[in-house]
Amino acid sequence: MGLEDIRRHAKRLGIEDADHMKKAELARAIQAKENMPPCFDQPWCRPSQHHKCDWKKECKAKLEPLHGLVLSSNVIIGHQVSTLLSSSYGWKMQVVHTDKQAYALILQDNMDAVVADIDGIDLGGLAVLAHTKHHWPSIKTFAITEDGDFYIKKLARDMGGCEGFFYLVKGRMEIDTHMGLGAQLMRRISKENRPHLPYVSATK
Repeated sequence: MGLEDIRRHAKRLGIEDADHMKKAELARAIQAKENMPPCFDQPWCRPSQHHKCDWKKECKAKLEPLHGLVLSSNVIIGHQVSTLLSSSYGWKMQVVHTDKQAYALILQDNMDAVVADIDGIDLGGLAVLAHTKHHWPSIKTFAITEDGDFYIKKLARDMGGCEGFFYLVKGRMEIDTHMGLGAQLMRRISKENRPHLPYVSATK
């Protein structure tokens, strides 16, 4: 459900000040009124299907925060991607700066997502995505790259199962929040009235 749909539903239930409540507050109020499952306000949830065990298991699993890593040789870029994911979806992200650190972390922890910079050959980000998708196909993979390099993006999709891209601002060491996954996550943050992210950038 979207925020406006939830507000309309809250008004039908007689919840006061629905127009001024945030999504999390609305969810708690509706849940208390209807004894709805705690995941009903999530985009994947179908409350009418909750009599089926598979939906209960799926929603319960998705309510748990995902754990992931960001592989980037640049501290600022790694921090930006990590902050975007944790602020918009509550994912718990760790930032690493070498492929050896990434491989070790994937082996040690139960990772749900891997984000890797695929532009630097020495960093080995594309190889990390390909290795992850080959050995742990359930792990979501995403890439950091410059817009316009269609060949490297095709390799990321074909070899690494890449589901989306964080694009770099041309001429600057920062994530572009006006296109790609950066833009999608910023829209989600704005819709849910979350605090704005701290602005960090650096020139090449």
